[in-house]
Amino acid sequence: MKFNDVYKKIISNKNVVGLNWKEKKTMAPFVVVQEIRTREMREMFRSIAEELQRVISNKHVPLSNELERQLNHVLTEKSFSLARSLSILMLGRYLSPKRNGLKN
Repeated sequence: MKFNDVYKKIISNKNVVGLNWKEKKTMAPFVVVQEIRTREMREMFRSIAEELQRVISNKHVPLSNELERQLNHVLTEKSFSLARSLSILMLGRYLSPKRNGLKN
């Protein structure tokens, strides 16, 4: 199933109700990447990292230097910017003209 075909069907029908399982599977990576790029998702990731740090510290379990570094990195805007860039790159590869029957 080609992305371009599914996209045209959605535009033609003006909804996604009539998509079959294969068409939904074709659209899923695009939808996921778009969701990752939202402010709400960034806030959720940040909240998860903060809560994980809080729970671990309340248990009086020392964080390894590597885990502490990773959790602190997740909380930075730079990490979200990198995640957005990588998601766009991944989507671009998924939607490549050659793979999806699109003309250059």
